[in-house]
Amino acid sequence: MNTDDVLALGATAQPCTMATATKRTALGNSAGVGSVFERDVQRRCCPPDHGINRPRPAAQDMTFDGHGPKEGAQSIVFVVDDDPSVRESLQNLLESWGLRTITFESAGQYFAYSRPNVPSCLILDMILPDITGLDLQERVTGTNHPPIVCITGRGDIQTSVRAMKLGAIDFLTKPISEDDLLNAVQDAIARDAEALMARAALADLQQRYALLTTREREGLPLVVGGLLNKQAAALLGISESTLQIHRCKIMQKMEADSLAELVRMAMQLKVPLPQMRRRGAVATDLVLSCRANQEKFMEARAGISPR
Repeated sequence: MNTDDVLALGATAQPCTMATATKRTALGNSAGVGSVFERDVQRRCCPPDHGINRPRPAAQDMTFDGHGPKEGAQSIVFVVDDDPSVRESLQNLLESWGLRTITFESAGQYFAYSRPNVPSCLILDMILPDITGLDLQERVTGTNHPPIVCITGRGDIQTSVRAMKLGAIDFLTKPISEDDLLNAVQDAIARDAEALMARAALADLQQRYALLTTREREGLPLVVGGLLNKQAAALLGISESTLQIHRCKIMQKMEADSLAELVRMAMQLKVPLPQMRRRGAVATDLVLSCRANQEKFMEARAGISPR
């Protein structure tokens, strides 16, 4: 059996010796630019379900429903390229690594597709029939869009710099190295998985925060801001014992095991905290507030009408 036969068999071939071969597959566009995709395949006694022995992303079998990861759905690689031969070759290559792949010939088709909430990435050609790859990047900047790996057959420094500034994971020029593409895709999917988990965790915190009453929401920044119970109670105009009850309910509803964890949650929710630079002014206000409350209490006991 020769080298080409082994590569053609793919998943069924299990050679017992290490061998390295290079296979060149057409990945060109209609203009003939970037007409070769370099495939450097290293075969090491591959398991039956893989044509090549490649590490798979840790987040590949996770899906998200807004509350956290679930098992059962593969991560997805989206490919946007106007050349059908490039799309087909990339899809075959990515699926040989166990990655589900969905291809599009234009940005319009891609935007019309409803992406599932799973770890994913986008392999994006810079020259498209409707808009440029840079235009697509600018549209999705600042959104929860998956990370982008840019590919092109007409690479130049200016375009690559703009793409990287817009957040591209990598900028690859055809002919593309398999190793470079795999590393970029794995990095992109891992980053998207982390972002999905962070958004799911934030959504869970927001649901807990929504359970707080108005008074508890007013007390949360004072509790996590480092104020004493007496100080926080004075600012809210309530007794210290009442504040302690509110604090206990806040901890229970937010499911915080400690004050430090509650502080972390407040930071994630971007709860406004007392300005530390005005600590002296805050302390003065607290003293005056305490004195005023004490005076009102004494006047009420003496039967004197408030001023």
